Amino acid sequence: MDSTLIILGSLFLWGYGAYAPIFLLFKKRRANSVVPKQLPTISFVIPAYNEVDYLAAKIENTLRLDYPRELLEIIVAADGTDDNSHEVVATFENVRYINSGERLGKSAAMNNAAKIATGSILVYTDANAILSVNALQETARLLNQEDVGMLSGEKKVVKASEVDDASAGEGFYWKYESFLKRVDNNFETLIGAVGEFFALKRELYSEIPQNILLDDFYQSVQVLKHGYRIEYASAIIASENGSANFREEAKRKIRISAGGWQSIFKFGFMLNPFANFRRFAVYFSHRLLRWVLLPWLTVGLPYLFKYIIENNLYGQLGTLVSIAGLVFYIFAFLGFLFQNEKGKKVPFFLNIPFYILFMNVCAILGFFRYLKGIKTGAWTKVKRA
Repeated sequence: MDSTLIILGSLFLWGYGAYAPIFLLFKKRRANSVVPKQLPTISFVIPAYNEVDYLAAKIENTLRLDYPRELLEIIVAADGTDDNSHEVVATFENVRYINSGERLGKSAAMNNAAKIATGSILVYTDANAILSVNALQETARLLNQEDVGMLSGEKKVVKASEVDDASAGEGFYWKYESFLKRVDNNFETLIGAVGEFFALKRELYSEIPQNILLDDFYQSVQVLKHGYRIEYASAIIASENGSANFREEAKRKIRISAGGWQSIFKFGFMLNPFANFRRFAVYFSHRLLRWVLLPWLTVGLPYLFKYIIENNLYGQLGTLVSIAGLVFYIFAFLGFLFQNEKGKKVPFFLNIPFYILFMNVCAILGFFRYLKGIKTGAWTKVKRA
């Protein structure tokens, strides 16, 4: 039992980032990339389903990006939208609008846009994500590397107010996630891009099946499969409001988790350490442990802590660690109680433990959602703060 606990504890710490110092120790040295003298043409795609509240601001933000307008093609790809998005788009010159006519999911909208896009680089970005002005110049620079086939921007969650606790927890998570992405990138490659902003060389785009939930991860894996790296473009900031509340955030997290489980079973070749050991190490450390082991272990830890205390395992150190762990879960429960109080700011030391436990519970619920079967990539929109 002792050795089992040590192994589980080691995997737990490794999956939550203990691998970072080792990856940084063996990071690769790469030549600096430069913006090409002849800038590439870019097709800038905005998939949208009833995003009329965001579209005008999104297109205005796109037009302010530092890139020659004659090299930029903007496409709004509607997924069966039935609001007046087309009227908003029509107020802008030279912005293309396509609508599938029926709701098939974001993947279908992305595929439709790829078929008509003319740029040598395809950029995909969410309708509610506001980009930093350097986004396209950075895209041209980073994709001007032969071994880089795709890049991912850095997601930033904006709090709507000081009591916006769903955004606060999500924002903390993405700061932690961004750190690990930098580590992965320096060691070998990213494993998955973020849907808020990613770009890839046109010839590497793969049509996404209709039942895929994580379109960005599917596209990422196809790029890796062709032997290219995914670069982490930390200078490209994609800002968006967090979910309106934890119930809305739960919908999103469960869907993403279901997609994560779907990806594990669909992309078995990523489990082969002999094909590319460094890529496998990133996938195992940052992705596989996150979906397969950590959720169940995180939820089950209170029972392990109780067992350690009752059996006096590992002496005083084991007892102290177990008590500290149980305090973490008490704080998480208090955070749950506090977050239901409207207009009250949840203390940081309660909100973060709650959000960590909340994410892992959603991952388990996502597993059961996956077991029910995924027939379509369409999902219920999440309300934003």
